Amino acid sequence: MSYYTLFAQIGYGNEKAQAILTNSRQLNQQTQESWQRLWDISVNSAEPLWQALCEFGAFIAAMSLIYLIIKEGKDGILDLLHIIEISMFPIVVSILLGGNGYILSQLVLYFRGVSLFWLTQILNMTFAGISVSDAIGKIQNTAVANTRAREIFTECIDKTGVALDECVRDPVKLEQAQELLQQLSGSTAPLNGNILERLTDGIVTSLVGTINLPFLTATQFLLNALQWCFVNVVEASLLLTALYAPIALGLSVIPSNGGKTIFKWFSGYFSLLLMPLGYVILVGFMANILSVMDNQDVPIGSSYLDTAFLFFMSIFAPIVAVAVSKGIGDGVFEGISRSLKLGADAGMAATSAGSSVAAKAIAAKMASQSLSTTPASSTLPPTS
Repeated sequence: MSYYTLFAQIGYGNEKAQAILTNSRQLNQQTQESWQRLWDISVNSAEPLWQALCEFGAFIAAMSLIYLIIKEGKDGILDLLHIIEISMFPIVVSILLGGNGYILSQLVLYFRGVSLFWLTQILNMTFAGISVSDAIGKIQNTAVANTRAREIFTECIDKTGVALDECVRDPVKLEQAQELLQQLSGSTAPLNGNILERLTDGIVTSLVGTINLPFLTATQFLLNALQWCFVNVVEASLLLTALYAPIALGLSVIPSNGGKTIFKWFSGYFSLLLMPLGYVILVGFMANILSVMDNQDVPIGSSYLDTAFLFFMSIFAPIVAVAVSKGIGDGVFEGISRSLKLGADAGMAATSAGSSVAAKAIAAKMASQSLSTTPASSTLPPTS
C-alpha cells in the first residue's frame, strides 16, 4: 500500500463499487508514478534543469568568495592561515556542486528514499493484530459500502412499514448489496454496522437520516478533494525545496549569513519529509483504533463514521502533522545554529589563548636574548 492510497478518490455517482475501487487504485498509482518520474528528471545530474541550478549556485558561491577575499584584503588580515580558514566552506560547496551536482543530488534523493522507506514500514506495522494499511482499508471500504447503500436503496428512502420492508427485500437490490459485501470481504472488510450490512440483515426500520443526509455527497467530495490537494502540495513542496538545494549552497558562502542558508534549507526539507510520516501515523492510529473496536463487535460503521473520518483525514490530521513537523524542523535549525555558534566561540577562544601563549613565549625569548647579549664590562666592579 502506497502513501497515495490514503488519498483514494471515492466516487459517489452511479458507478458500481468495483469500478470505483479500480479507478481509485489506478489514479493513486498513476499519481505516484508521475511524481516519481518528475523527481527522476528533475533531481538528476544528467538533466538540464539540475545542471542549470547547480551552475547558478556555483556562480553565487564564486561571486561571494571573490567579494570575501577582496573585503578581507582591504582589512589587511589576508594571511595564508586566514585564506585557508575562509576557503574551507567554499571548498565543501564546490565539491557538492561539482560534476553537475551529482553528490548533492544523491544526498537529496537519499533523504527522500529514507522517508519513503519508513512510510512503507509504518503502513505495514501491526497493532493489536491489525496492520495500519488494513485498518485504513477498512475505513475506505466502509465509505464505499455506505455510498453504494445510498445508491442501491435510494428508492426506499421515503417508505415506511410494509412498503419499506418490501422495498428493502427486493431481490435485485439484495443481490447487488450482497455481491458488493462479498467483493469487499477479507482483511479490509467494511466495519460492522455499516449501512449496507444493516439493510441486508433487515434491521433498518427507517431510512430517513440514514442514507438521505443533506449535503453529504458534496461534503464528502470536498473532503476527498482536500486530501488530494494535501498530498500533492506536500510532494510539490518537497520537489521545489530539493531543487533549491544548489542555490542554498551558493548563498551559504555569502559572509553575512555564516553558512546558515544551507542549514535553513535542510531544516525545511527535513520538515517536509516528516509531514507525510506524521500524517500516516495519525491516520493509521485512528483507523487502527476503529478497527480494534470493530473486532470487539462494536457497530461503528454508521453513515456518520466515514464522513467524520474524512474530516479527520482531510483537515485535522494535516494541521497537526504540519505543525509538529515544522516545530521539529525549526528545532533542528536552532540546534545546528547553536552548535555552530559554540564551535565558533570555542575556536575564537582557542585562537586568542594560542595568540596569548605565543606572545608570552616571544616576549620571554626576547628577554632571554637581551640578557645574554649584555656586555660583560657592565658587571665588573669599579676600579679604585
